Amino acid sequence: MKNRGFTLIELLAVIVVLGVIMTIAGVSVMKIRNDAALQEAKKLEDTIADLGPGIYSNEVITDDTSILNYDDMKLDSSKKITLYELKDYLKELKCEKDNCQLKSPFGSGYCDGYLEVKKTADGPSFKGYISCENYETEGYKQE
Repeated sequence: MKNRGFTLIELLAVIVVLGVIMTIAGVSVMKIRNDAALQEAKKLEDTIADLGPGIYSNEVITDDTSILNYDDMKLDSSKKITLYELKDYLKELKCEKDNCQLKSPFGSGYCDGYLEVKKTADGPSFKGYISCENYETEGYKQE
């Protein structure tokens, strides 16, 4: 009578090979996921920075200086506009009392952020920043 089963060595070899393949695949998936989160963080910065020109032009036209106060700024000075001040312009915010945050692209939790407005001789310069879970982006500049 012939044995039709696998030996213990053959089974262990298959399990080891599958373990190596799963480890390589897991690392690749985590890298892709982290890259996607970084791209999403940059998009959030882009969105915040892109609000600047709209807010500036709206306040120039309507003479509403409640958020920007650009004309009061000195040359080469900057002002940080908080997410709470931008709540009317960003729908993705979670706001409680006087604090607003963005949902984190890096998993659970929320990110803080702000719009930096700098007064230059060439006109306003806008840069968006976010800060999430031990990660701080470099900022996206909109001129």
